[in-house]
Amino acid sequence: MEDTIMDLHFTSTKYVETGKDTHKKLLEINVQEAIEILKELQDELQDDEKKYDYKLHLLLPFQIYELICIREEQEYDDAD
Repeated sequence: MEDTIMDLHFTSTKYVETGKDTHKKLLEINVQEAIEILKELQDELQDDEKKYDYKLHLLLPFQIYELICIREEQEYDDAD
C-alpha cells in the first residue's frame, strides 16, 4: 500500500508541475491501481492502525484526479 501511495504522490506532483499528458496518464493508472488495491485489501485494512494515514495520503492525489476528470468533462461540454 505504501508503494502505491508513493507512486500516487510522485505522479500527481509531476502532473501538477508539468501538466504533461504522460504524467496525467500515469496518475490515472496509479489511481485505478490504488482503488483496486483498496478493494482487494478492504477487509484487511479494517483492523490496520494505519488506515487513516492511508486515507489522508490518498486524498490529494484522488482530488487531483477528480479535478482532471471535471476539467475534461467541462472541456467536452464546451466543445459541443
